[in-house]
Amino acid sequence: MNHLTRFSFALTPRMQSFLECRNALQCLEHAKLHDDVYGWLQAIHDLQESLLGSAARKPVVPEIVGLIHAIQRNLKNLSRQNTAFKQQILEAHASLSEYEKVLAKTLPKALDFMYNDGVIQSWINCHKKQDWLGHRIFYPKVLPIFWQTLGIQEQLNESLQDIHAIISHLDGILHDFVPWTEELARHGSDQLQPTCSDEKHGLLIVGLPTSAVQSGITPEFSGNQHVVRIRFQQWSAGKAQMAYDQDLPYYRMLVPIL
Repeated sequence: MNHLTRFSFALTPRMQSFLECRNALQCLEHAKLHDDVYGWLQAIHDLQESLLGSAARKPVVPEIVGLIHAIQRNLKNLSRQNTAFKQQILEAHASLSEYEKVLAKTLPKALDFMYNDGVIQSWINCHKKQDWLGHRIFYPKVLPIFWQTLGIQEQLNESLQDIHAIISHLDGILHDFVPWTEELARHGSDQLQPTCSDEKHGLLIVGLPTSAVQSGITPEFSGNQHVVRIRFQQWSAGKAQMAYDQDLPYYRMLVPIL
């Protein structure tokens, strides 16, 4: 299903924390690859909020460790059901056990860098003062030069490399855990009940053909573990967001990991 654009909706607080950290790391990598210094700083700010916690967020590291344990439990259950792949599943289980040690070793170095780097901390202080572009410290002028000469992004990337690899692997497991089902949103909306079966779920993933997203269609989610409502929206340049009111085929999966 590589032609699908995927949209994730967390059904548990733990999964929400994980998604926020994953998104920050993905944006950080994208900004680095495209020399987008402002996008990189914004992603760093968001990532620090996830790692340390804030008024709106819980610290993500305990949530990641809990998610690793939940995946391991599911892998053990799978190893009992799929004997042909038992060895590969147990190997994956063992590799996850190492991730806790890696996090404990690498996270302090990354956090120290963020705390001690003047450019990053000045950017965060600018946001606290509603100076969104850093006018007062001349960031519109100096950031392109700093980006090319100071190498902040390279040094931090080295500290975050293992963390990014762990999050990417966990994300891959979550996205490949169950098969897609093909659904139809009648008049642009649909509803499902994740708790209608004996199995509990922590994540809903909706897949839309990229062509639909290119035309401005995206899903909007509301609800919780018991009932989730999906309403598709239409975006157009220079116009207000509108409800998409036509029948729309889409794909979805419910991930049975809490």
